[in-house]
Amino acid sequence: MTTTTLSGRRAVVTGGSRGLGRGIALALAKEGADVGIIYRKRIDEAEEVAREIEKEGVRAVIARADVAQWEEASAAVSAVADDLGGLDIVVANAGVANPTISLIDTPPERWRKIMGVNLDGAFFTVKAAVPHILAAGRGGSVVFVSTVGSLKGAPMQGAYVSSKAAVNEMARTWALELAAEGIRVNAVAPGIFETDMTSIMLEMRGEEASKALVPLGRVGAPIELGRTVAMLCSDAASYVTGEVIRVDGGLGA
Repeated sequence: MTTTTLSGRRAVVTGGSRGLGRGIALALAKEGADVGIIYRKRIDEAEEVAREIEKEGVRAVIARADVAQWEEASAAVSAVADDLGGLDIVVANAGVANPTISLIDTPPERWRKIMGVNLDGAFFTVKAAVPHILAAGRGGSVVFVSTVGSLKGAPMQGAYVSSKAAVNEMARTWALELAAEGIRVNAVAPGIFETDMTSIMLEMRGEEASKALVPLGRVGAPIELGRTVAMLCSDAASYVTGEVIRVDGGLGA
């Protein structure tokens, strides 16, 4: 039997039923990890991804939660940990986008929604998962999903990129606080990928015009982001922590 880089590891991925989360969950499974998916609304999509994961010869479980709510996030993470027998990896991926709107015109309720899911949800997920990783006693890996927009100003997307910029700083702080426990913490900053979240932008700008922005000349596939996450969770990245890594086809170069 071929040993893959994450054999024997147990992972939880929020927002794992679709888009980037689906790509991440499948990439972890392909490297041998058992994977728990936390979804919010679409149980049919979560179950479909679970079936795809199991085709890789590993275990898959699903749990429902609104990660912006501490009680729901912590209960779902604990349920996944119980089902998988512990946790070694947590990927805080769940997020919501902002409609194209200036900061001055952003309604307070929309600001709170974006911060609730993208920032609070990421914090709650990791806060709930870390005790399970510590209990396993063999180190582990945390990966936050950010965006290249968080690394510079982004007019008309201010609430979204502000939430993700805060996630970057949270990742660095978690990295410093957990280093002594052997837990590595990083963030990935994806560029333009094929997801529902970016479909509106691709429609407005045009797919060819969007591709022209990227030096590699194409939109990324979610599995490509997943492979980077899998690498960060593996021993190949054993000396990497506290980083925000662009995965953007050269968009930010």
